[in-house]
Amino acid sequence: MSLSTIYTLDHDERSRIMDQFVSELASEPGMAFAYLYGSFVDSEAFRDVDVGVYMRSMAPGEMTTRAMALAQCLSTKVRLPVDVRVLNAAPIPFLYHVLRGHLLLSHDDDLLTEVIERTACRYLDIASLLRSSAREAFAA
Repeated sequence: MSLSTIYTLDHDERSRIMDQFVSELASEPGMAFAYLYGSFVDSEAFRDVDVGVYMRSMAPGEMTTRAMALAQCLSTKVRLPVDVRVLNAAPIPFLYHVLRGHLLLSHDDDLLTEVIERTACRYLDIASLLRSSAREAFAA
């Protein structure tokens, strides 16, 4: 599987992949919630499938190790490149982007609600700064 390959799947195939992800992630120890985001959700064509996971009660190194193992497991299961990112300490703009994706599963709705609310508030606090910084960066 190469990231230079562009994939296209119909709605039924995408739904099947999402179901496989839910099945696999539901039994993952420490999984609080998981999102599907990126081009797999937003576009007809995609290079990989992006999954964001929020883990409970794990050291940062353990979360990274689990994310890498999950990426390998999911890639093997669906025969597509899968990128799994841990969301626990993700930058606010990235987390905001992920949370606008497709919720795959939640084992802790209270935590999910808290993360969504906190992220939205923090993102709105910095959104104008991000826009003006982007304008300045691309104006030159």
